[in-house]
Amino acid sequence: RPPERLAHFDMMPKLATLPDGTMAAYFIEVRGPGLAPTPPVQDLKCRISKDSGRTWGELHSLFTFPSEEGGFGFHAVLVDRSGEVHFMLMNDANTGMLRAREPKPGRPAVESRDKQRLDIWHVRSTDGRTKWTKPKQIWKGRVSDLQSAIQLASGRILLPFGDTVINRSWKTRGEGFGA
Repeated sequence: RPPERLAHFDMMPKLATLPDGTMAAYFIEVRGPGLAPTPPVQDLKCRISKDSGRTWGELHSLFTFPSEEGGFGFHAVLVDRSGEVHFMLMNDANTGMLRAREPKPGRPAVESRDKQRLDIWHVRSTDGRTKWTKPKQIWKGRVSDLQSAIQLASGRILLPFGDTVINRSWKTRGEGFGA
C-alpha cells in the first residue's frame, strides 16, 4: 500500500531510531517568509512507530519553545549512547527568518541579509526521554545548514554546519580562515 503521509512540508520530520527499535519522527512547525505565519508558540512534536514505519501513532507535543527568543526550526536529531535524544536547531533571534514579524517603520517583516540571524540552539532529553532541558543557545551567527550530528567514541557530540558569510565574493575573499 502507499506510504502514510507523516506531515506537510512545513513540518519537515527528522527520524531517529530509539534504543528499543521504536522509530520516532520529530517535527517543528515552521513556515518561511511569504507563507502563512509560523505559529506564535512553537513546540516540538513527535509521532512513534513500533512496526518499522508501517503505521504511526498520533502527533503529540514533547515541549514548547520560548516564543520571546524568536522562531525555531530546521533541526537535527541525535540519539546518544545512553538513549537520550538531542535536538540541535536554528533560531532566528527575532529577525523574521523563521517567524515573520509585523512590519513597522524602520523594521521590515524580515531583516536584510546582513542583519539576519539563525543561531544554533540545543535541547536534550533526560531521565529516559521523559524530561527535557531548557533550550540553550550554543552558537550565534547566521548558520546556513545543519549537516548532521554524531557522537564520538569519547562521548563528545559534533555538529557540522554551514556558516553564511556576508559581503564576500570569489574576487574579494577576505582574510584568514574565512578566505
